[in-house]
Amino acid sequence: MVRKTPFLDNAPPKIRLNKGVPWWESLQALRGNSHLEQVITYLQGRRWFQSKARTIIGLALVETALLKQGDTVFPVFFLKVSYPDGDPETYQIPVTFLTGSDAAQLLTESPHAVIACMSIGDEEGFLCDALYDRKFREALLAFILGGRQLHGEKGGVLGAGHAGVFRHEAATVPGHLPSELINSEQTNSTIIYGSHHVVKLYRKVEPGINSEAEISRFLTEKALFPHAPPFQAVVELRKAGEQPYTLALLHGYMKNNGNAWQLSLHLLAQYFERILSRPDDLASPPNYSRGLMEGSQCDVPELIADLMGGFYLEMAGLLGRRTAELHLAFAAGGDDPVWRMEEYSTLYQRSLYQSQRNQARRTLQLLARERGKLSGEDQKLADGVLAAEKELIARLKPADGHRIDGMKTRIHGDFHLGQVLFTGKDFAIIDFEGEPARSLSERRLKQSPLRDVAGMIRSFHYAAQTALAHHVAGRPTDLPLLEPWAEACYHYVGCRFLKGYLDRISGSSLVPSGRQDFETVLGAFMLDKALYELAYELNNRPDWVALPLKGIEMILREYREVPKLMEQRACLK
Repeated sequence: MVRKTPFLDNAPPKIRLNKGVPWWESLQALRGNSHLEQVITYLQGRRWFQSKARTIIGLALVETALLKQGDTVFPVFFLKVSYPDGDPETYQIPVTFLTGSDAAQLLTESPHAVIACMSIGDEEGFLCDALYDRKFREALLAFILGGRQLHGEKGGVLGAGHAGVFRHEAATVPGHLPSELINSEQTNSTIIYGSHHVVKLYRKVEPGINSEAEISRFLTEKALFPHAPPFQAVVELRKAGEQPYTLALLHGYMKNNGNAWQLSLHLLAQYFERILSRPDDLASPPNYSRGLMEGSQCDVPELIADLMGGFYLEMAGLLGRRTAELHLAFAAGGDDPVWRMEEYSTLYQRSLYQSQRNQARRTLQLLARERGKLSGEDQKLADGVLAAEKELIARLKPADGHRIDGMKTRIHGDFHLGQVLFTGKDFAIIDFEGEPARSLSERRLKQSPLRDVAGMIRSFHYAAQTALAHHVAGRPTDLPLLEPWAEACYHYVGCRFLKGYLDRISGSSLVPSGRQDFETVLGAFMLDKALYELAYELNNRPDWVALPLKGIEMILREYREVPKLMEQRACLK
């Protein structure tokens, strides 16, 4: 593994280039390893670089395209990164050379954008990620709107394809729109252009059909779905003998007040403050022994609704409706084989169970290996989950002896509160890319819509636990009082989301019609998602491991209650 060197603390060796030849040509012609450490260090420090834990053994420039803005040239490098095991990956890295006041401003505002020190003759400056340069962002938008082509130096061709309705509007878009690079934790890079456009630039690129571009175009042009940003254009790299590489997506800007994750944390903070203002008469929340499905059919206790202010519950129900409407839009694709619904067959049930079971066992093995590195409290949670392995596997198994009805269709694939914009009164669903760890072909597979439902319910649990962690970081003595209220909030918000979903999806063949089958499938997807989260946290954020461990505990607790509830229902009949 190449040693990481924080750039500003200990500047790496300078890349020195001679004058007389365009600097990007000189940079490509460098031989040896004099500049590779800087590039590797830069890659490994980026959120969008997906193989931080792998050892890099080689870098190769597989294509270069030159994007121009006036007299300025911005090389876009396509860099193939090789590892000792597994397939190589290709990353898209636009670069620029900044000097003088431009360099000083970038060092002040975005020092992490610097790739390396670089000099061209006597001129000192920095090789930087061009996304942080306003001029590059202007050049990128002009290229997309102009519909022209760029020819790469190794035979590739870059071009933008516009949506039919947008093709006539592109020429009327005002020039020099203000642009802003969103510096949030993302696996790609997002640029907002005033109140007109949003560009998502994909960093890791690969040949094949991009699910997000495909879904966005379908929702805009075929389904006419109003609760997603309108698709406008897609940028592709085409190389002879290969499927196209999707490089960027342009869609319309939707005015918003942030995403549903931010909204949830804000409302949860208010909820905790209301509880703390009445510590004497709010020692514990009302009992909620019902599962989510059962709870979705019941009213929320008046005390809970008062403490939450009602708004969070109302928004959760609305988000449930919008989720159902998204799934109904996917299901309305007609006979087109890309969108046509498929049966939830017994073969699919078996293969799904085998896949989830294998993933569960790998995750539990990882948990056992990493247990000793966890804190004392997290070790106790880990021990409880490890001891329940047989129960976990059983919870994933579908009902024996019959086929569960319902259908498979295209789904969002990575659905959580961060993928939903809050417009002030409604929601807009974004980011249809799917889970970044999956291949492009896997992301296009049809699945049960309940996978999305499970992902969002798990996100509500993450929000409740994250808001609690934020609060007790400054006031740790509040934890014993607030922790059960956080769980209660998650439960009732999840119930209201599920109610909104069920009310809108009612009458559709998309989801299982029987309550027990519905609970079985939803519960399995929720557990599978919590196990996926557990593996992610163990590999990336071990301090967060308590969140999925508590989620697994809660799902198992509900699973233990299901037989009792079934008996009670039978008695009532």
